[in-house]
Amino acid sequence: MIQIQQNYSASKQKLWEAITNTQQMKDWYFDIKPFDLEKGEEFTFYEPGGENKYLHLCKIVQVISQQLFQHTWQHPNNSKGISMVTWEISGDENNSQLNFSHEGIENMREAGEDFKEENYQAGWSELIKQSLKNYLEQ
Repeated sequence: MIQIQQNYSASKQKLWEAITNTQQMKDWYFDIKPFDLEKGEEFTFYEPGGENKYLHLCKIVQVISQQLFQHTWQHPNNSKGISMVTWEISGDENNSQLNFSHEGIENMREAGEDFKEENYQAGWSELIKQSLKNYLEQ
């Protein structure tokens, strides 16, 4: 399981918008088509670069506004495995904290080398500790 905790010099509301608003997500995360922020809603995207090598399919499991965003994470073209991504936020008008986890990566083992936990760890660390931080604190 991957767990990352990160503090930001940005409001809790700004962090929430950055992780749930597709217009903002494309500036630091992935280019995701708009979706309704409600349980059962699905969203898909590919890795950046235009190769469209890895389809990502996510289904929202739980939403508590400005507190929790939880969704499944799978690569249906590469694996039957399903994992779970959880974004928990706390904070106030000036500072916020993200407690992030990605569980069940081992369920995608049969997809090959690109789906190893260390690759996910590196990717999530870069996204959360650099891309998101830079986006929020610019």
